[in-house]
Amino acid sequence: MGRRKNWNAARMIADSLRAGDRSYRNLTKIPDLPTSAFAAIDELVSKGLVKASWSEDRVEPTEAFWPWLETLRLAEAQQAAAQQTNAALPGRQAVANTDPGNLPMLEFASREGAVGLPHAPAPALVKPRRPRIKRPDLDRVDQMCVKIIDFMNHYGRRLPRSTVRRGVNDYRYPGVFDFALRRLRNRALTIEKEPRTRREWLTLFEVPPKYEATALPPKRRRHAPRSRGQSPWFRALMAEQELED
Repeated sequence: MGRRKNWNAARMIADSLRAGDRSYRNLTKIPDLPTSAFAAIDELVSKGLVKASWSEDRVEPTEAFWPWLETLRLAEAQQAAAQQTNAALPGRQAVANTDPGNLPMLEFASREGAVGLPHAPAPALVKPRRPRIKRPDLDRVDQMCVKIIDFMNHYGRRLPRSTVRRGVNDYRYPGVFDFALRRLRNRALTIEKEPRTRREWLTLFEVPPKYEATALPPKRRRHAPRSRGQSPWFRALMAEQELED
């Protein structure tokens, strides 16, 4: 992949758009994406770089997309050249910062005016652990609703039904997952069936106040950690090792 290991999901989707791929579904199925493809496309749409339509299965670049991409590619090429120069001359100080997260802000034109879009840092290999939730005031079905909404908020607001089912550990609560989806349907999320397949997509569009998650309180020690000191057996063992040495 070359430098793609340091790219974020939006940069990888932009490279596929430059190659000529305009299918929304194909862009969301790019392998090795570090984060959600849907969130990356929404980021490009919010910056005015692309126009996306899931129903029409099209993602079209805007006029501001090409200047932004060329400026970004130029900055990446300059950074790669600086890294090669520094690698060839070990005694020379680094000319450019090799950390992709500290690149300068890049400017691109848009209808609203110039807007800065920073080069995103290299994504973490391991995502931060999602904290557990605690809602003992709700029944089992509502607690499952909270788990579904919390999982989709963390991993993406548009996910396959099978992914959400595995993410909330549906096998531990037989039948509760389906009841929870019935309560949330048309109230917090929509369920769409993919044409010519059996796959269903869940799209979260609202988080009802009733189903807001609450993180568990941090654990507290009952007493400060203390040492009981060395035992007689340990002191005798250390004395024997000193004599052997």
